[in-house]
Amino acid sequence: MLRPLKHTAKQTGIDPGSALNTLTNRIGWVLAAAFAAVLLLTPLIALFGGVFIEGGAAWQFITETLLADYSKNTMILIVGVGGLALLLGGSLAVLVSLYDFPGVRWLRPSLLLSLAIPSYIAAYAFVGMFEYSGPMHQLFLAFGMQGVHTNIMHLPGLIIVLALVLYPYVYATARVALESRYNSYIESAKSLGMSNMRTLRKIILPLLQPALAGGVFLVMMEVLNDYGAMKYFGIPTFTTGIFKAWFSMGDLVSAVRLAFLLFIIVILLSAGEGFYHRKHKVSESNRSSLPRRTKLKGVKAALATTYAVGIFTISFAAPVSYLLWLFSYANRSRAAEEWFSLASNSMISGLSGTLLVLFFVLLTQFVRQLVRNKMTFIISRSISVGYTIPGAIIAIGMLIIASLVSDIWTGVLISGTLPLLAFAYAVRFAGVAYQPLNAESEKRSGRLFEAAQSLGKNTSTLLRRIFIPLTAKGTVMAASLVLIDILKELPLTLILRPFNFDTLATKAFEYADDELLAQAALPALSVILVGTIPVLLLHRSMKST
Repeated sequence: MLRPLKHTAKQTGIDPGSALNTLTNRIGWVLAAAFAAVLLLTPLIALFGGVFIEGGAAWQFITETLLADYSKNTMILIVGVGGLALLLGGSLAVLVSLYDFPGVRWLRPSLLLSLAIPSYIAAYAFVGMFEYSGPMHQLFLAFGMQGVHTNIMHLPGLIIVLALVLYPYVYATARVALESRYNSYIESAKSLGMSNMRTLRKIILPLLQPALAGGVFLVMMEVLNDYGAMKYFGIPTFTTGIFKAWFSMGDLVSAVRLAFLLFIIVILLSAGEGFYHRKHKVSESNRSSLPRRTKLKGVKAALATTYAVGIFTISFAAPVSYLLWLFSYANRSRAAEEWFSLASNSMISGLSGTLLVLFFVLLTQFVRQLVRNKMTFIISRSISVGYTIPGAIIAIGMLIIASLVSDIWTGVLISGTLPLLAFAYAVRFAGVAYQPLNAESEKRSGRLFEAAQSLGKNTSTLLRRIFIPLTAKGTVMAASLVLIDILKELPLTLILRPFNFDTLATKAFEYADDELLAQAALPALSVILVGTIPVLLLHRSMKST
Protein backbone atom coordinates (compact mmCIF):
# COMPACT_ATOMS: atom_id res chain seq x y z
CA MET A 1 0.00 0.00 0.00
CA LEU A 2 2.88 2.39 0.62
CA ARG A 3 4.55 1.92 -2.75
CA PRO A 4 1.71 3.26 -4.95
CA LEU A 5 1.32 6.32 -2.72
CA LYS A 6 5.02 7.08 -2.95
CA HIS A 7 4.94 6.58 -6.70
CA THR A 8 1.96 8.95 -7.06
CA ALA A 9 3.69 11.67 -5.06
CA LYS A 10 6.73 11.47 -7.33
CA GLN A 11 4.54 11.59 -10.42
CA THR A 12 2.73 14.72 -9.29
CA GLY A 13 5.88 16.32 -7.96
CA ILE A 14 4.24 17.21 -4.64
CA ASP A 15 6.43 16.76 -1.58
CA PRO A 16 4.42 15.98 1.61
CA GLY A 17 6.84 18.14 3.62
CA SER A 18 6.39 20.98 1.16
CA ALA A 19 2.61 20.63 1.41
CA LEU A 20 2.84 20.94 5.20
CA ASN A 21 4.97 24.08 4.85
CA THR A 22 2.45 25.50 2.41
CA LEU A 23 -0.41 24.87 4.84
CA THR A 24 1.55 26.53 7.67
CA ASN A 25 2.34 29.46 5.38
CA ARG A 26 -1.33 29.94 4.53
CA ILE A 27 -2.31 29.89 8.20
CA GLY A 28 0.25 32.63 8.73
CA TRP A 29 -1.30 34.72 5.95
CA VAL A 30 -4.79 34.21 7.40
CA LEU A 31 -3.61 35.29 10.85
CA ALA A 32 -1.93 38.37 9.35
CA ALA A 33 -5.14 39.33 7.54
CA ALA A 34 -7.20 38.77 10.71
CA PHE A 35 -4.80 40.98 12.66
CA ALA A 36 -5.09 43.70 9.98
CA ALA A 37 -8.90 43.59 10.15
CA VAL A 38 -8.90 43.82 13.95
CA LEU A 39 -6.42 46.70 13.76
CA LEU A 40 -8.78 48.65 11.51
CA LEU A 41 -11.62 48.07 13.98
CA THR A 42 -9.65 49.27 17.02
CA PRO A 43 -11.02 52.85 16.94
CA LEU A 44 -14.58 51.51 17.26
CA ILE A 45 -13.53 49.04 19.96
CA ALA A 46 -11.78 51.86 21.83
CA LEU A 47 -14.90 54.00 21.50
CA PHE A 48 -16.98 51.35 23.27
CA GLY A 49 -14.43 51.17 26.08
CA GLY A 50 -14.26 54.94 26.47
CA VAL A 51 -18.01 55.21 27.09
CA PHE A 52 -17.65 53.68 30.55
CA ILE A 53 -15.23 56.35 31.78
CA GLU A 54 -16.95 58.57 34.33
CA GLY A 55 -18.04 61.95 32.95
CA GLY A 56 -17.30 65.28 34.63
CA ALA A 57 -18.79 68.75 34.79
CA ALA A 58 -18.54 69.25 31.01
CA TRP A 59 -20.69 66.18 30.33
CA GLN A 60 -23.25 67.29 32.87
CA PHE A 61 -23.41 70.72 31.20
CA ILE A 62 -23.88 69.09 27.78
CA THR A 63 -26.67 66.77 28.94
CA GLU A 64 -28.53 69.58 30.72
CA THR A 65 -28.27 72.33 28.08
CA LEU A 66 -27.10 71.03 24.69
CA LEU A 67 -27.96 67.36 24.16
CA ALA A 68 -31.63 67.99 23.36
CA ASP A 69 -30.68 70.48 20.61
CA TYR A 70 -28.04 68.09 19.22
CA SER A 71 -30.62 65.31 18.99
CA LYS A 72 -33.43 67.44 17.57
CA ASN A 73 -31.33 69.20 14.92
CA THR A 74 -29.61 65.98 13.84
CA MET A 75 -32.95 64.22 13.35
CA ILE A 76 -34.47 67.19 11.49
CA LEU A 77 -31.45 67.37 9.18
CA ILE A 78 -31.30 63.70 8.24
CA VAL A 79 -35.07 63.56 7.62
CA GLY A 80 -35.25 66.93 5.84
CA VAL A 81 -32.17 66.47 3.64
CA GLY A 82 -33.06 62.86 2.91
CA GLY A 83 -36.61 63.78 1.90
CA LEU A 84 -35.61 66.70 -0.34
CA ALA A 85 -32.79 64.70 -1.93
CA LEU A 86 -35.30 61.90 -2.59
CA LEU A 87 -37.62 64.34 -4.35
CA LEU A 88 -34.89 65.94 -6.48
CA GLY A 89 -32.85 62.83 -7.26
CA GLY A 90 -35.82 60.56 -7.92
CA SER A 91 -37.63 63.00 -10.19
CA LEU A 92 -34.49 63.80 -12.20
CA ALA A 93 -33.63 60.10 -12.61
CA VAL A 94 -37.09 59.31 -13.96
CA LEU A 95 -36.98 62.35 -16.24
CA VAL A 96 -33.62 61.66 -17.94
CA SER A 97 -34.07 57.86 -18.06
CA LEU A 98 -37.58 57.61 -19.48
CA TYR A 99 -38.05 60.83 -21.46
CA ASP A 100 -36.32 62.51 -24.38
CA PHE A 101 -36.18 66.30 -24.41
CA PRO A 102 -33.71 69.02 -25.51
CA GLY A 103 -30.39 68.83 -23.66
CA VAL A 104 -30.97 65.43 -22.04
CA ARG A 105 -27.69 63.95 -23.32
CA TRP A 106 -25.44 66.48 -21.55
CA LEU A 107 -27.74 66.74 -18.55
CA ARG A 108 -27.36 63.04 -17.71
CA PRO A 109 -23.69 63.41 -16.58
CA SER A 110 -24.02 67.07 -15.57
CA LEU A 111 -26.63 66.34 -12.90
CA LEU A 112 -24.01 64.29 -11.06
CA LEU A 113 -21.49 67.14 -10.81
CA SER A 114 -22.79 68.76 -7.63
CA LEU A 115 -21.49 65.67 -5.83
CA ALA A 116 -18.00 67.10 -6.46
CA ILE A 117 -18.72 70.10 -4.20
CA PRO A 118 -18.05 69.27 -0.53
CA SER A 119 -20.87 70.44 1.72
CA TYR A 120 -18.71 72.89 3.66
CA ILE A 121 -17.70 74.64 0.43
CA ALA A 122 -21.31 74.69 -0.80
CA ALA A 123 -22.36 76.21 2.53
CA TYR A 124 -20.24 79.33 2.32
CA ALA A 125 -20.75 79.67 -1.44
CA PHE A 126 -24.55 79.72 -1.11
CA VAL A 127 -24.45 82.05 1.91
CA GLY A 128 -22.14 84.40 0.02
CA MET A 129 -24.40 84.41 -3.03
CA PHE A 130 -27.45 85.38 -0.96
CA GLU A 131 -25.90 87.80 1.54
CA TYR A 132 -26.52 91.55 1.33
CA SER A 133 -23.45 92.27 -0.83
CA GLY A 134 -23.83 89.06 -2.84
CA PRO A 135 -24.93 88.72 -6.48
CA MET A 136 -28.45 87.46 -5.76
CA HIS A 137 -29.36 90.36 -3.48
CA GLN A 138 -27.89 92.81 -5.98
CA LEU A 139 -29.99 91.18 -8.70
CA PHE A 140 -33.12 91.62 -6.57
CA LEU A 141 -32.26 95.29 -6.06
CA ALA A 142 -31.76 95.77 -9.80
CA PHE A 143 -35.33 94.55 -10.35
CA GLY A 144 -36.67 96.85 -7.66
CA MET A 145 -37.21 94.15 -5.02
CA GLN A 146 -35.64 95.99 -2.08
CA GLY A 147 -37.68 94.17 0.57
CA VAL A 148 -36.65 90.63 -0.38
CA HIS A 149 -35.01 88.87 2.58
CA THR A 150 -32.18 86.61 1.38
CA ASN A 151 -30.61 85.32 4.59
CA ILE A 152 -30.38 81.51 4.38
CA MET A 153 -28.31 80.86 7.53
CA HIS A 154 -30.93 78.83 9.36
CA LEU A 155 -32.00 75.19 9.59
CA PRO A 156 -34.29 75.14 6.50
CA GLY A 157 -31.55 76.89 4.52
CA LEU A 158 -29.00 74.26 5.54
CA ILE A 159 -31.41 71.48 4.54
CA ILE A 160 -31.76 72.98 1.06
CA VAL A 161 -27.99 73.48 0.63
CA LEU A 162 -27.14 69.93 1.72
CA ALA A 163 -29.88 68.43 -0.45
CA LEU A 164 -28.61 70.32 -3.50
CA VAL A 165 -25.13 68.79 -3.21
CA LEU A 166 -26.20 65.32 -2.03
CA TYR A 167 -29.21 64.51 -4.27
CA PRO A 168 -26.90 62.81 -6.87
CA TYR A 169 -26.66 59.79 -4.54
CA VAL A 170 -30.39 59.19 -5.08
CA TYR A 171 -30.20 60.24 -8.74
CA ALA A 172 -27.39 57.75 -9.48
CA THR A 173 -28.93 54.73 -7.74
CA ALA A 174 -32.35 55.36 -9.27
CA ARG A 175 -30.92 55.89 -12.75
CA VAL A 176 -28.97 52.64 -12.64
CA ALA A 177 -32.07 50.77 -11.54
CA LEU A 178 -34.21 52.28 -14.28
CA GLU A 179 -31.73 51.78 -17.09
CA SER A 180 -30.34 48.33 -16.37
CA ARG A 181 -32.59 46.31 -14.06
CA TYR A 182 -36.28 46.87 -14.64
CA ASN A 183 -36.48 47.65 -18.36
CA SER A 184 -38.63 44.65 -19.26
CA TYR A 185 -41.28 45.56 -16.65
CA ILE A 186 -41.57 49.07 -18.05
CA GLU A 187 -41.73 47.85 -21.66
CA SER A 188 -44.40 45.29 -20.74
CA ALA A 189 -46.55 47.98 -19.10
CA LYS A 190 -46.29 50.18 -22.18
CA SER A 191 -47.15 47.27 -24.50
CA LEU A 192 -50.35 46.73 -22.46
CA GLY A 193 -51.41 50.29 -23.18
CA MET A 194 -50.78 51.81 -19.72
CA SER A 195 -50.40 55.58 -19.72
CA ASN A 196 -47.10 57.15 -18.70
CA MET A 197 -48.53 58.48 -15.44
CA ARG A 198 -50.09 55.15 -14.49
CA THR A 199 -46.89 53.29 -15.39
CA LEU A 200 -45.02 55.68 -13.11
CA ARG A 201 -47.40 55.14 -10.17
CA LYS A 202 -48.10 51.42 -10.55
CA ILE A 203 -44.83 50.06 -11.94
CA ILE A 204 -41.86 52.42 -11.75
CA LEU A 205 -42.16 53.86 -8.23
CA PRO A 206 -42.79 50.48 -6.53
CA LEU A 207 -39.85 48.95 -8.41
CA LEU A 208 -37.60 51.87 -7.50
CA GLN A 209 -38.21 51.68 -3.74
CA PRO A 210 -35.06 49.66 -2.85
CA ALA A 211 -32.83 51.86 -5.05
CA LEU A 212 -34.34 55.07 -3.68
CA ALA A 213 -33.96 53.82 -0.10
CA GLY A 214 -30.31 52.99 -0.74
CA GLY A 215 -29.66 56.46 -2.16
CA VAL A 216 -31.41 58.19 0.76
CA PHE A 217 -29.39 56.09 3.21
CA LEU A 218 -26.15 57.32 1.60
CA VAL A 219 -27.43 60.90 1.83
CA MET A 220 -28.19 60.47 5.54
CA MET A 221 -24.72 59.05 6.19
CA GLU A 222 -23.17 62.09 4.51
CA VAL A 223 -25.31 64.41 6.64
CA LEU A 224 -24.16 62.67 9.82
CA ASN A 225 -20.53 62.95 8.66
CA ASP A 226 -20.78 66.67 7.90
CA TYR A 227 -19.16 69.22 10.16
CA GLY A 228 -18.14 72.21 8.06
CA ALA A 229 -21.58 73.21 6.78
CA MET A 230 -23.23 72.82 10.18
CA LYS A 231 -20.47 74.80 11.87
CA TYR A 232 -20.69 77.59 9.29
CA PHE A 233 -24.48 77.79 9.62
CA GLY A 234 -24.25 77.68 13.41
CA ILE A 235 -26.53 74.63 13.74
CA PRO A 236 -25.66 72.52 16.81
CA THR A 237 -25.62 68.79 16.01
CA PHE A 238 -23.81 65.73 17.34
CA THR A 239 -20.87 66.33 15.00
CA THR A 240 -20.40 69.97 16.00
CA GLY A 241 -20.90 68.90 19.62
CA ILE A 242 -17.98 66.45 19.34
CA PHE A 243 -15.73 69.25 18.12
CA LYS A 244 -16.99 71.62 20.81
CA ALA A 245 -16.38 69.04 23.56
CA TRP A 246 -12.83 68.34 22.38
CA PHE A 247 -11.56 71.71 21.13
CA SER A 248 -13.50 74.18 23.29
CA MET A 249 -14.00 72.21 26.50
CA GLY A 250 -10.93 69.96 26.23
CA ASP A 251 -12.99 67.03 27.50
CA LEU A 252 -12.28 63.78 25.65
CA VAL A 253 -14.82 61.84 27.73
CA SER A 254 -17.69 64.08 26.59
CA ALA A 255 -16.49 63.83 22.98
CA VAL A 256 -16.41 60.03 23.30
CA ARG A 257 -19.96 59.86 24.65
CA LEU A 258 -21.31 62.12 21.92
CA ALA A 259 -19.48 60.05 19.31
CA PHE A 260 -21.02 56.90 20.78
CA LEU A 261 -24.53 58.39 20.58
CA LEU A 262 -23.87 59.33 16.96
CA PHE A 263 -22.63 55.79 16.33
CA ILE A 264 -25.92 54.41 17.69
CA ILE A 265 -27.82 56.59 15.18
CA VAL A 266 -25.65 55.19 12.37
CA ILE A 267 -26.35 51.61 13.50
CA LEU A 268 -30.11 52.25 13.69
CA LEU A 269 -30.18 53.81 10.22
CA SER A 270 -28.12 50.94 8.80
CA ALA A 271 -30.44 48.37 10.37
CA GLY A 272 -33.50 50.26 9.11
CA GLU A 273 -32.14 50.46 5.56
CA GLY A 274 -31.29 46.73 5.59
CA PHE A 275 -34.76 45.80 6.88
CA TYR A 276 -36.48 48.03 4.28
CA HIS A 277 -34.36 46.58 1.48
CA ARG A 278 -35.21 42.99 2.46
CA LYS A 279 -38.91 43.78 2.83
CA HIS A 280 -39.20 45.55 -0.53
CA LYS A 281 -36.74 43.44 -2.50
CA VAL A 282 -37.74 43.17 -6.15
CA SER A 283 -36.79 40.34 -8.50
CA GLU A 284 -34.67 41.89 -11.22
CA SER A 285 -35.48 41.24 -14.82
CA ASN A 286 -32.83 40.11 -17.27
CA ARG A 287 -30.62 42.91 -18.40
CA SER A 288 -31.86 44.45 -21.62
CA SER A 289 -31.24 47.54 -23.72
CA LEU A 290 -32.03 50.99 -22.43
CA PRO A 291 -35.77 51.66 -22.13
CA ARG A 292 -37.34 53.49 -25.06
CA ARG A 293 -37.68 57.10 -24.04
CA THR A 294 -40.91 58.96 -24.63
CA LYS A 295 -40.19 62.05 -26.69
CA LEU A 296 -41.56 65.21 -25.12
CA LYS A 297 -42.71 68.09 -27.30
CA GLY A 298 -43.83 71.66 -26.88
CA VAL A 299 -44.55 72.92 -23.39
CA LYS A 300 -43.74 69.58 -21.74
CA ALA A 301 -40.29 69.51 -23.36
CA ALA A 302 -39.63 73.11 -22.31
CA LEU A 303 -40.69 72.42 -18.72
CA ALA A 304 -38.53 69.30 -18.51
CA THR A 305 -35.46 71.12 -19.82
CA THR A 306 -36.08 74.12 -17.57
CA TYR A 307 -36.43 71.95 -14.48
CA ALA A 308 -33.29 69.88 -15.10
CA VAL A 309 -31.16 72.84 -16.21
CA GLY A 310 -32.42 74.85 -13.26
CA ILE A 311 -31.34 72.19 -10.74
CA PHE A 312 -27.93 71.88 -12.44
CA THR A 313 -27.46 75.65 -12.43
CA ILE A 314 -28.43 76.12 -8.80
CA SER A 315 -26.55 73.10 -7.44
CA PHE A 316 -23.30 73.30 -9.44
CA ALA A 317 -22.90 76.08 -12.00
CA ALA A 318 -23.90 78.94 -9.68
CA PRO A 319 -21.63 78.11 -6.70
CA VAL A 320 -18.65 77.35 -8.96
CA SER A 321 -19.18 80.61 -10.87
CA TYR A 322 -19.42 82.48 -7.57
CA LEU A 323 -16.12 80.99 -6.39
CA LEU A 324 -14.45 81.98 -9.67
CA TRP A 325 -15.83 85.50 -9.22
CA LEU A 326 -14.49 85.61 -5.65
CA PHE A 327 -11.07 84.47 -6.81
CA SER A 328 -10.85 87.48 -9.13
CA TYR A 329 -10.80 89.67 -5.99
CA ALA A 330 -8.21 87.58 -4.11
CA ASN A 331 -4.51 88.33 -3.70
CA ARG A 332 -3.52 85.94 -6.48
CA SER A 333 0.25 85.93 -5.92
CA ARG A 334 -0.22 85.11 -2.23
CA ALA A 335 -2.93 82.57 -3.04
CA ALA A 336 -0.71 80.83 -5.62
CA GLU A 337 2.29 80.75 -3.26
CA GLU A 338 0.16 79.33 -0.45
CA TRP A 339 -1.52 76.86 -2.79
CA PHE A 340 1.69 74.89 -3.41
CA SER A 341 2.23 74.40 0.32
CA LEU A 342 -1.39 73.34 0.85
CA ALA A 343 -1.33 71.02 -2.15
CA SER A 344 1.92 69.45 -0.94
CA ASN A 345 0.47 68.78 2.52
CA SER A 346 -2.67 67.37 0.93
CA MET A 347 -0.67 65.02 -1.27
CA ILE A 348 1.62 63.92 1.59
CA SER A 349 -1.30 63.01 3.84
CA GLY A 350 -3.31 61.65 0.91
CA LEU A 351 -0.58 59.38 -0.42
CA SER A 352 0.30 58.16 3.09
CA GLY A 353 -3.31 57.21 3.74
CA THR A 354 -3.75 55.69 0.28
CA LEU A 355 -0.69 53.43 0.65
CA LEU A 356 -1.96 52.17 4.01
CA VAL A 357 -5.42 51.54 2.58
CA LEU A 358 -3.97 49.56 -0.33
CA PHE A 359 -1.78 47.52 2.03
CA PHE A 360 -4.73 46.46 4.21
CA VAL A 361 -7.17 45.82 1.37
CA LEU A 362 -4.71 43.99 -0.90
CA LEU A 363 -3.60 41.80 2.03
CA THR A 364 -7.14 40.76 2.93
CA GLN A 365 -8.13 40.26 -0.72
CA PHE A 366 -5.08 38.08 -1.39
CA VAL A 367 -5.87 35.93 1.63
CA ARG A 368 -9.49 35.69 0.44
CA GLN A 369 -8.26 34.22 -2.87
CA LEU A 370 -5.66 32.03 -1.14
CA VAL A 371 -8.09 30.42 1.33
CA ARG A 372 -11.72 30.61 0.25
CA ASN A 373 -13.92 30.02 3.28
CA LYS A 374 -16.40 31.90 5.42
CA MET A 375 -13.75 33.22 7.81
CA THR A 376 -11.65 34.88 5.09
CA PHE A 377 -14.82 36.33 3.57
CA ILE A 378 -15.71 37.94 6.93
CA ILE A 379 -12.13 39.23 7.31
CA SER A 380 -12.06 40.79 3.84
CA ARG A 381 -15.53 42.32 4.23
CA SER A 382 -15.09 43.66 7.78
CA ILE A 383 -12.44 46.18 6.80
CA SER A 384 -15.03 48.21 4.87
CA VAL A 385 -17.11 48.93 8.01
CA GLY A 386 -15.30 52.23 8.64
CA TYR A 387 -16.73 53.84 5.51
CA THR A 388 -20.22 53.85 7.02
CA ILE A 389 -18.92 55.59 10.17
CA PRO A 390 -18.66 59.41 10.30
CA GLY A 391 -15.09 60.71 10.37
CA ALA A 392 -15.58 62.44 13.73
CA ILE A 393 -16.37 59.09 15.41
CA ILE A 394 -13.24 57.47 13.98
CA ALA A 395 -11.15 60.48 15.02
CA ILE A 396 -12.35 60.25 18.62
CA GLY A 397 -11.57 56.52 18.65
CA MET A 398 -8.07 57.32 17.40
CA LEU A 399 -7.59 59.89 20.17
CA ILE A 400 -8.47 57.23 22.77
CA ILE A 401 -5.89 54.88 21.24
CA ALA A 402 -3.27 57.65 21.22
CA SER A 403 -4.03 58.40 24.88
CA LEU A 404 -3.68 54.72 25.84
CA VAL A 405 -0.37 54.44 23.98
CA SER A 406 1.04 57.49 25.77
CA ASP A 407 -0.11 56.04 29.13
CA ILE A 408 1.52 52.66 28.47
CA TRP A 409 4.73 54.00 26.94
CA THR A 410 5.62 57.19 28.76
CA GLY A 411 7.06 59.81 26.46
CA VAL A 412 5.65 58.25 23.29
CA LEU A 413 3.30 60.77 21.69
CA ILE A 414 1.41 59.75 18.55
CA SER A 415 -1.53 62.18 18.81
CA GLY A 416 -1.28 64.95 16.25
CA THR A 417 1.16 63.04 14.05
CA LEU A 418 1.03 62.12 10.38
CA PRO A 419 1.16 58.32 10.99
CA LEU A 420 -1.92 58.52 13.23
CA LEU A 421 -3.74 60.61 10.61
CA ALA A 422 -2.77 58.18 7.83
CA PHE A 423 -3.98 55.21 9.87
CA ALA A 424 -7.28 57.01 10.54
CA TYR A 425 -7.67 57.52 6.78
CA ALA A 426 -7.09 53.77 6.32
CA VAL A 427 -9.87 52.99 8.82
CA ARG A 428 -12.26 55.47 7.16
CA PHE A 429 -11.60 54.72 3.48
CA ALA A 430 -10.69 51.03 3.27
CA GLY A 431 -14.29 50.45 2.18
CA VAL A 432 -13.76 52.73 -0.84
CA ALA A 433 -10.90 50.52 -2.09
CA TYR A 434 -12.68 47.29 -1.20
CA GLN A 435 -15.30 47.50 -3.97
CA PRO A 436 -13.06 47.84 -7.07
CA LEU A 437 -10.38 45.49 -5.70
CA ASN A 438 -12.89 42.84 -4.67
CA ALA A 439 -14.60 42.99 -8.05
CA GLU A 440 -11.27 42.78 -9.90
CA SER A 441 -9.84 39.91 -7.84
CA GLU A 442 -13.07 37.88 -7.95
CA LYS A 443 -13.41 38.36 -11.69
CA ARG A 444 -9.84 37.71 -12.78
CA SER A 445 -7.76 35.75 -10.28
CA GLY A 446 -10.18 33.21 -8.76
CA ARG A 447 -9.82 30.29 -11.20
CA LEU A 448 -6.15 30.97 -11.82
CA PHE A 449 -5.50 30.67 -8.08
CA GLU A 450 -7.19 27.28 -8.00
CA ALA A 451 -5.24 26.07 -11.01
CA ALA A 452 -1.90 27.34 -9.67
CA GLN A 453 -2.48 25.82 -6.23
CA SER A 454 -3.37 22.46 -7.78
CA LEU A 455 0.04 22.56 -9.50
CA GLY A 456 1.76 23.12 -6.15
CA LYS A 457 2.82 26.75 -6.69
CA ASN A 458 3.97 28.44 -3.50
CA THR A 459 2.35 31.50 -1.93
CA SER A 460 4.96 34.04 -3.06
CA THR A 461 4.55 32.90 -6.67
CA LEU A 462 0.78 33.27 -6.44
CA LEU A 463 1.24 36.80 -5.08
CA ARG A 464 3.87 37.94 -7.60
CA ARG A 465 2.78 36.17 -10.77
CA ILE A 466 -1.02 36.11 -10.47
CA PHE A 467 -2.58 38.36 -7.84
CA ILE A 468 -0.59 41.60 -8.27
CA PRO A 469 -0.61 41.66 -12.12
CA LEU A 470 -4.30 40.74 -12.42
CA THR A 471 -5.49 43.27 -9.81
CA ALA A 472 -3.33 46.11 -11.13
CA LYS A 473 -6.24 47.83 -12.88
CA GLY A 474 -8.45 47.62 -9.80
CA THR A 475 -5.56 48.84 -7.63
CA VAL A 476 -5.13 51.98 -9.73
CA MET A 477 -8.87 52.66 -9.60
CA ALA A 478 -8.99 52.07 -5.84
CA ALA A 479 -5.95 54.28 -5.20
CA SER A 480 -7.46 57.12 -7.24
CA LEU A 481 -10.80 57.00 -5.44
CA VAL A 482 -9.20 56.80 -1.99
CA LEU A 483 -6.78 59.66 -2.67
CA ILE A 484 -9.58 61.91 -3.87
CA ASP A 485 -11.76 61.11 -0.85
CA ILE A 486 -8.87 61.86 1.50
CA LEU A 487 -8.20 65.21 -0.19
CA LYS A 488 -11.86 66.19 0.43
CA GLU A 489 -12.11 64.86 4.01
CA LEU A 490 -12.61 67.56 6.66
CA PRO A 491 -13.79 66.39 10.16
CA LEU A 492 -11.21 63.64 10.61
CA THR A 493 -8.38 65.84 9.30
CA LEU A 494 -9.29 68.78 11.53
CA ILE A 495 -9.17 66.65 14.68
CA LEU A 496 -6.08 64.52 14.00
CA ARG A 497 -3.79 66.64 11.80
CA PRO A 498 -0.33 67.62 13.07
CA PHE A 499 0.11 71.11 14.50
CA ASN A 500 0.24 73.84 11.84
CA PHE A 501 -0.48 71.26 9.11
CA ASP A 502 -3.05 72.67 6.69
CA THR A 503 -4.50 70.96 3.63
CA LEU A 504 -6.61 72.41 0.81
CA ALA A 505 -9.78 71.25 2.57
CA THR A 506 -8.92 72.55 6.04
CA LYS A 507 -7.64 75.89 4.73
CA ALA A 508 -10.74 76.47 2.62
CA PHE A 509 -12.87 75.82 5.69
CA GLU A 510 -10.76 78.03 7.99
CA TYR A 511 -10.76 80.96 5.56
CA ALA A 512 -14.52 80.69 5.09
CA ASP A 513 -15.07 80.42 8.85
CA ASP A 514 -13.06 83.64 9.27
CA GLU A 515 -15.14 85.31 6.51
CA LEU A 516 -12.10 85.54 4.19
CA LEU A 517 -14.12 84.18 1.28
CA ALA A 518 -11.89 85.48 -1.51
CA GLN A 519 -8.85 83.69 -0.04
CA ALA A 520 -10.90 80.52 0.38
CA ALA A 521 -11.82 80.44 -3.31
CA LEU A 522 -8.64 78.86 -4.77
CA PRO A 523 -8.33 75.94 -2.32
CA ALA A 524 -12.09 75.42 -2.59
CA LEU A 525 -11.98 75.32 -6.39
CA SER A 526 -9.04 72.90 -6.21
CA VAL A 527 -11.03 70.52 -4.00
CA ILE A 528 -14.00 70.72 -6.38
CA LEU A 529 -11.78 70.05 -9.39
CA VAL A 530 -10.36 66.96 -7.68
CA GLY A 531 -13.88 65.90 -6.76
CA THR A 532 -15.04 65.85 -10.38
CA ILE A 533 -12.77 62.88 -11.14
CA PRO A 534 -14.75 60.22 -9.21
CA VAL A 535 -17.98 61.78 -10.49
CA LEU A 536 -16.87 61.28 -14.09
CA LEU A 537 -15.76 57.74 -13.24
CA LEU A 538 -19.18 57.14 -11.71
CA HIS A 539 -20.90 58.32 -14.90
CA ARG A 540 -18.65 56.09 -16.99
CA SER A 541 -19.48 53.05 -14.84
CA MET A 542 -23.19 53.87 -15.07
CA LYS A 543 -22.96 53.89 -18.87
CA SER A 544 -21.44 50.40 -18.86
CA THR A 545 -23.87 49.01 -16.27
